[in-house]
Amino acid sequence: MVLSRQKILLLPGLLDIFGLLSYICGSFLSLKFEENIWPSFLQIIRVIASDAILEAVSNTRSSLPSSLPRFDLNTKLKLSSLRFIHRLCKMSSAVNSYLKHVIPQLTWMCIPFLHSSQHVDVNIEAKKVISALCR
Repeated sequence: MVLSRQKILLLPGLLDIFGLLSYICGSFLSLKFEENIWPSFLQIIRVIASDAILEAVSNTRSSLPSSLPRFDLNTKLKLSSLRFIHRLCKMSSAVNSYLKHVIPQLTWMCIPFLHSSQHVDVNIEAKKVISALCR
């Protein structure tokens, strides 16, 4: 999945809006979740998780996590993705029953966001998500 820069700029906001909509009207989301939404989101989260792994093992990063800009596009995308997963975990609809099948996969994908090279807000949100996934 190749995204243009403009589409990537829209993605954090779209994930936040979509997460809110899914939380408010979960039955709407559950109709399309497994076939349409989940495969696309899974690709997005895989890419940003692999980027987080590369950031963690990279020796070129000299900045401290607290000095990373919170409004950096990568940080915003990570936060939006993690908030989206967290909202899905709170749902009690068919989406949540589908989510139960992918909990191990999601948990493994969230682990790189716990690394100290990530922004502090990303660490906090990742802890919330992993805690919600393990319930």
